[in-house]
Amino acid sequence: MNLSDGGVNRPAMRTIGMKGLQTVLTERKLWHEKMSLNEARDIMWEQPDVVAQRTIIEQLCYDNRIVCLYQSKAHPVFNAVEV
Repeated sequence: MNLSDGGVNRPAMRTIGMKGLQTVLTERKLWHEKMSLNEARDIMWEQPDVVAQRTIIEQLCYDNRIVCLYQSKAHPVFNAVEV
């Protein structure tokens, strides 16, 4: 997360793996050893600084338990420039 630019450059929350979530939640004293990936993501989504950065699409996805994956503009496999 990068709060200095309003979160513009932060990674999409649903792509952060368990190691990153564990690091952040440990810093916030919210981590416990038997936490699942889904539970960790739910706790992160409820943090005030994360909630304040949600877009309308992210909020709709969160409310409906949908995982929204963002595709990069120039991905060598999924969005090839030349086929």
